[in-house]
Amino acid sequence: MTEDYRLISDSQWRYMHRKINDLQESILKLHRQISDSNRPKRYLRFSECVPPESICKDVNSMLLGNAGYDGFVGRLADYYNIVPMGCYVDSNISPKVIAEYRRPENNAYSREKTVHRSTILHEFFHHLTTLNVVSVPKNQEEKLADKYAEVFLQRAGWT
Repeated sequence: MTEDYRLISDSQWRYMHRKINDLQESILKLHRQISDSNRPKRYLRFSECVPPESICKDVNSMLLGNAGYDGFVGRLADYYNIVPMGCYVDSNISPKVIAEYRRPENNAYSREKTVHRSTILHEFFHHLTTLNVVSVPKNQEEKLADKYAEVFLQRAGWT
């Protein structure tokens, strides 16, 4: 039994080779688009990191609607396309501190169960810097965390 080999011409081979390369490039381009859409949003400037007014109002209304801090923080995390930070009570926090963000755990801890929304927003800003969504100098992080909470609440209508 003889095997039947079909040969193609050089021009046909080049044409097929070009088509395969085009398909590979298209696949790589789609892969980049998909992976880019799953990355957290990155901001170069502080002024661009605060969500627009509609998001601020939506997140604020969740807290007013008893969604709790987890829902509040979860909605913000969805906006930034990041993992949400946890919000926990730790009565061992220094009496001089209202709340703190612990970087290794990516969680916020407060001494009491209820804290002001500006405190949660302040701690969430630390979460954003930890996950490299916002890049700020370390010596300005506390001041900018306060500013983030202030601008957010202004946009939400809580001035």
